[in-house]
Amino acid sequence: MTYHSKQDCGNSAGGENENPRNEAEGHEPSSAPRNKPAGYEHSSVPRNKAAQGKEPAARNKRKTGAYYEAVAARFLELQGYRVIERNFRCRTGEIDIIALDKTDHALCFVEVKYRSSIKYGYPGEAVGAAKQRSIIGVSQYYMLTHRRDFRPDIRVRYDVVEILGDKIRILKNAFGAGY
Repeated sequence: MTYHSKQDCGNSAGGENENPRNEAEGHEPSSAPRNKPAGYEHSSVPRNKAAQGKEPAARNKRKTGAYYEAVAARFLELQGYRVIERNFRCRTGEIDIIALDKTDHALCFVEVKYRSSIKYGYPGEAVGAAKQRSIIGVSQYYMLTHRRDFRPDIRVRYDVVEILGDKIRILKNAFGAGY
């Protein structure tokens, strides 16, 4: 599984990997390089103003989420997906992106997760069992209400797009109805 640079998604500026430890809490910066998961690459993507902390906290999260969902949608398109819908909502929840993976001929329900560092874990780890059940329920509702739009035998897949700092990757088949 590899992370890709978000520069492929149309942004540019300089950036470095962040140290996930907070030196103000008494942690010494390590002189040894941190182990990074395979596939991390240097990227140059500007953070949006909301991610830079220039706006109030409540608006900050919403604006940051919308920004990174747009980045994820563009990245998916570059990877051979066709985005059908963004932010599909019903009574039971929301799905960030619904897309067709042209390479696998699968209908993908995609959750987008962003974290600026691994201080609190990887972004994909934030998609817990309750969120997975919610996404599966909403996807079943979507399939029921849009069944004329797809073949009855279309393959369904649940993916997570992880954005970690300025790196991005797709976790295909991150979970499923049988998990």
